[in-house]
Amino acid sequence: MYQLVKGSNALLVSDILAHCNKYLEYDNGTLKWKAKAGSQCTIGDEASRKRKDGYRQTKIKGIYYQTHRLIWLMHNGDWPVHTIDHINRVRDDNRIENLRDVTMKENLQNVPAKGYYFCNRAQKWIKYVKKVYGGRFDTEAEVIAACQ
Repeated sequence: MYQLVKGSNALLVSDILAHCNKYLEYDNGTLKWKAKAGSQCTIGDEASRKRKDGYRQTKIKGIYYQTHRLIWLMHNGDWPVHTIDHINRVRDDNRIENLRDVTMKENLQNVPAKGYYFCNRAQKWIKYVKKVYGGRFDTEAEVIAACQ
């Protein structure tokens, strides 16, 4: 198995998988502690934290890994070859059925059309073309129709 991180803290995929199998358990898209891996771990608690960009990360032996990559490793036995795509575009939805190992080109095909986005705060679809606000919509289909 190859190294994941260059430098003195490099870990082998087999070491990461062994650590995951010993200390973590998968529960419907989350990783929970099944054994104490340190003084700040509580068995049954979620083992990851949410980053500012919406992805979750989990610390293993002092190194943070994206949680979706660890879940992929635990289910498939090997590190993803390419990029892990969240099929439904929700960055912290790490259910294994929502993850796929794809090339960057394939991943970019899962990006929504230009001209709108989903606002988590308002829980609405926002039409926004060339820096001009175009309204709020309840469904993605409505905002797509308004953009055409």
